[in-house]
Amino acid sequence: MTKRVPFVLIGCLALLIMLTWSISNGAAQSGTAEREPNPPEAVSTKSNFIPVQGRLTDPSGNPLDGTFNVSFRIYSISSGGTVLCEDLNNTVDVDNGLFTWYMNMQGCQAFDGRQLYLGIQVGGDAEMSPRQYIDNVPYAYGLRPGAVISDTMGNDAILHIENWAIDGRGLRSYGMSQSGTNYGVVGASRSPDGFGGYFYNNGDGVALKAESLNGNAINASGENDITVHATNVNDIAVWGSSTYDAGVHGASSEAAGVEGFSLLGPGVYAESLSGVAIAANGVITSSQPTYLWIGGNDVRPFFHTDSTYIDFNSRGGARIYRGATAGEKSVVLPITIAGTLYGQDVRLTALELYWKGDTENDSIMTFRLRRQTGVCNSCYAEILADLTDYTCWEDTYPEGCTIHNDLTNNNILTPDSGILYLTLEIGYGGTTWIDFDGARLTLEYDN
Repeated sequence: MTKRVPFVLIGCLALLIMLTWSISNGAAQSGTAEREPNPPEAVSTKSNFIPVQGRLTDPSGNPLDGTFNVSFRIYSISSGGTVLCEDLNNTVDVDNGLFTWYMNMQGCQAFDGRQLYLGIQVGGDAEMSPRQYIDNVPYAYGLRPGAVISDTMGNDAILHIENWAIDGRGLRSYGMSQSGTNYGVVGASRSPDGFGGYFYNNGDGVALKAESLNGNAINASGENDITVHATNVNDIAVWGSSTYDAGVHGASSEAAGVEGFSLLGPGVYAESLSGVAIAANGVITSSQPTYLWIGGNDVRPFFHTDSTYIDFNSRGGARIYRGATAGEKSVVLPITIAGTLYGQDVRLTALELYWKGDTENDSIMTFRLRRQTGVCNSCYAEILADLTDYTCWEDTYPEGCTIHNDLTNNNILTPDSGILYLTLEIGYGGTTWIDFDGARLTLEYDN
């Protein structure tokens, strides 16, 4: 039996191994082993092989020659434990004590930055002891400052980092200069369907948290689409908090500065302890309609000479009597409304009237909704002219009737045109009355 002392180098990870091992003498052979290159179809995005070099000697220090069966194993501890990776029963050629081998570590996930140990076994003897720890080199070529790691890896990651500590960090990066425009982390995507940065949380925590002592925690800019897009199924998609400034600040030259969407909850929720919850320097848009309720007790005769007289009722409406003079009577209901709402032009889309008559012969013969355009008899735009003769006899409809009309013409209110008025032409069956309790306008918005 002879003894040998190998000196081993593993790629960019250096092993300095001083071992004593008993083996049988073998016939000397020249040359060292080199792995064959992978065929083109077997080339993967990273090599499975780790080069190993060593020197075999007998106990007196004489180099050995021959062919030996060598097995390599990787552990996370210096003795005992479970094998993490192994490359077994390799036929290694030794020439003048020197050998080169490539350990096949296909599928090995052990090289993740932790301390590892190499175990070596030759032939049928026990694994040599102690195991040799895998030490550092000054740096790996791929991690030099300015290094670029580039490949095409499908749905895999070029760089995968994990930290299992309850208070750990997976990745920490700083832009250290105290002046100039520098970045701790930069993410970019060239695809119109891609993301420059993508963050998710599988538990109940926050996907992305940003903090700043005096500046913007998140500053995002985009040219033609949404700058920040965040989605969440059961909680807040974007949370912004600030003690003295805006929690969320959005600005856009041609589209929405801040846009929120939710199926069941608020699309945008804002809260302030002592300041303004939402401050907008521009248009606030909404796709939801607004309803303007107009009480009937503001109705009045169209002509001051009419015999019509009006009593208010306890519901906020009015009872309109024909009076002594026979014939149809006209009344008018002025409508006060904002021409724009939060910067949006208002679009009138529907009108409903609520009323009933004293007898089956009392009717609303005609009603019109107009928008004033100037100060002259013809300075108006007619939004609606309904010439249908409607009846609603109280005995048949004690709770009254509703007349509905959709509005599609001349129905945009702007900062320059928004005074509205409603006129009713009423037909009476005698010295009777109609109850007019009011109207409802549906308002929608043009962005």
